[in-house]
Amino acid sequence: MSASYSCHACGEDYSEVRTVVPWSGGNELPAPSIEGQKWCYNGLHTNTALPADDNRRIDHSIVTLEAGPGLQARLDALDRNVKTLTVVSNGMYDDSHGYRLDRELPQLEELILKDVCWEKVGCVVLAQDPFCRGTP
Repeated sequence: MSASYSCHACGEDYSEVRTVVPWSGGNELPAPSIEGQKWCYNGLHTNTALPADDNRRIDHSIVTLEAGPGLQARLDALDRNVKTLTVVSNGMYDDSHGYRLDRELPQLEELILKDVCWEKVGCVVLAQDPFCRGTP
């Protein structure tokens, strides 16, 4: 048995999974295991509204994406104000599909690409990089 949630603090999705353990008196539910992002910025995830004094907040200028179905659409939909973009493998290097990152991200300061096959990473992305200046 499982239930899926989205953390109100960090925005990550996670699931609580419980395996029913039969015993002679009926069924007993053990403590849930967490699938997905296990920890929030400051401890455990929360699926309730954050109190005003909770300092955890979502920072939309820092984006981490995982390769897989829908990655190209998520790359194309990136906010222009992204400062840090990380794209990581979903556990397997798949060179049958190359992704394109060729849109303007004028605020981008850090780009981290780990084990993902790329068709194109355009210089317009790295506008602050001196090697890309003057390149069409």
